[in-house]
Amino acid sequence: MRTSGTSKLGLLIATLLATNTISQWSVEQDASAQSRRRRPAKGVIAPQLSLDLRGPNTALAETAADTLGKSVLPGAMDVLLDGLAMGLHPRVAVKALAALAANSGFSANTKSYEIVLFYTHHRNAKVRSVAVSTMGMLKDKRAQATVLAALGDQHKSVRAASATILAKQKNRMAIAPMLKLLKKGDDASGAALASLADADLARNIAELIGNAPDGLLARTLGAILMRPDFKPEDARVEVVKAIGKIPGNDSLEQLTNYLGAIPEKPPRQSRSEAEAIVEAKLGG
Repeated sequence: MRTSGTSKLGLLIATLLATNTISQWSVEQDASAQSRRRRPAKGVIAPQLSLDLRGPNTALAETAADTLGKSVLPGAMDVLLDGLAMGLHPRVAVKALAALAANSGFSANTKSYEIVLFYTHHRNAKVRSVAVSTMGMLKDKRAQATVLAALGDQHKSVRAASATILAKQKNRMAIAPMLKLLKKGDDASGAALASLADADLARNIAELIGNAPDGLLARTLGAILMRPDFKPEDARVEVVKAIGKIPGNDSLEQLTNYLGAIPEKPPRQSRSEAEAIVEAKLGG
């Protein structure tokens, strides 16, 4: 029997469609299988994150560091430490160090001390400052000593990171070197000293009037006054009087800020003293 041209064409189209469908199904199945093979098991850090962190693409490496910092998986910290140990681009190192500090298990991981220590001596000041902040998270006496030593760094951002950590730790060993920095005009030391100050330290700071920048001293003493926990009232009065001895508008600004921050009642001697000094300065 002879087959018409139309029938042959229909048979050919059907055959091609069937073959293409099968081929497409095969491709989809292969892709699905590959995807399953690439997908890491639950509770395991994806190997690609480690490769990206140490790879040549800085943007990918930064993203990997951020991802690892947000991960709650136990292997995240190991990947970060391995990357830092092998050496990272400064921008990536900043991200990796910050990610370490955010890891809940980092503070007790004293084995990481040497790795972070290396970055506290990095040529890049931004890396050093973040490394100092990260070091401050470690519960290790060596770490505390390293943070304290960073007060002597040549860059102000590193000194600021050190001062901030030491103030949070209430480390009174930092007072003497920070007083020296205050005398030289280091802004970061002022804020840290203000947070550490008791009546005796406030008196020591006031004794620097004439030997340290007026504006910095006024701001430091003003920050002490603004602390609700700074007591007793007699000590507050002494701080107000000390600010009043500082020439220029900085002292006036600090006393005005103080008057605006505390209520008129109940009456306070420090407030009355501040009002009198402000009136005298404005009248003069």
